[in-house]
Amino acid sequence: MGRTYDEWIAQQDQAVVAKTRAGDEGNKVLLNQINWIWVNNLMNKKADLNPSSAELLDWVTSENHHVGRRMGRPGGGIQVCGDP
Repeated sequence: MGRTYDEWIAQQDQAVVAKTRAGDEGNKVLLNQINWIWVNNLMNKKADLNPSSAELLDWVTSENHHVGRRMGRPGGGIQVCGDP
């Protein structure tokens, strides 16, 4: 068993976490938010901080995180990948 999401997020740059989650702290974490942190780590040569595929699969399938979320948008679309 790998790290839990809470263990992983505690190891991340908290300024990046705050920027990524800004305005959405009251909701479950979106997969896209994890991806933003992941890419930031890669760009800053901190790939060792990223979750393993097994950890990520566990987090997503545990239903503690959303892949997408229905937003109050025309047509009731699902927000993914940071679309407005």
